[in-house]
Amino acid sequence: DEADVQSCINVAVAGDTIRVPAGAATWATSVTWTNKAISVIGAGIDQTVITLNNNTAFIVIMNAGGTNSWRISGFTFTGAHNMTFNITSGSVNVPTKGWRIDHIRLNSPGANAGWLFFIHGITWGLMDHLVIDGNPSPIAAIYGYLDTADESTTCSPHCMGFMYWNRDLNLGSEEAIYIEDSLIKFNGTADVPIQDLMYGG
Repeated sequence: DEADVQSCINVAVAGDTIRVPAGAATWATSVTWTNKAISVIGAGIDQTVITLNNNTAFIVIMNAGGTNSWRISGFTFTGAHNMTFNITSGSVNVPTKGWRIDHIRLNSPGANAGWLFFIHGITWGLMDHLVIDGNPSPIAAIYGYLDTADESTTCSPHCMGFMYWNRDLNLGSEEAIYIEDSLIKFNGTADVPIQDLMYGG
């Protein structure tokens, strides 16, 4: 269950891998960590099956900047998702890169309460070999800013995204968010699959 995974994460150090065995569990709370370059690896799609109860599965906070090579892989998440993966730079907007979410199935059989991926702040990584089916709407929301830390005092009332818009656009580099080699079955009834939200990102 989530308490077991959280206990392992709490004592993990950079470079550690936490193995979650095959089986089924229901998570009522989120598993979270801050600034740890660790891996959490399930037994594989449809082998390690986690049912969510309208909650977030993983919250990963990266507020130290630089390369943070964490990884989550080998799970199926079903049930009512709400920001299944919440990836954020916390209360600071410093660039972070190097994370990966891969070989994950996200199945939402009912109305989806929120995004599958919620990415908040200046952070770059890779999502690959995903299977997204059921009723995902929408799939990912990308906020290239934080609610307060990225506002400029010289423009009013809203300058969120100020830092991001003033960065060089390094297309093709590791300074981006990529979704690759995935099967996405989007029903298209509620929203667009990918949202680049509000003031840039």
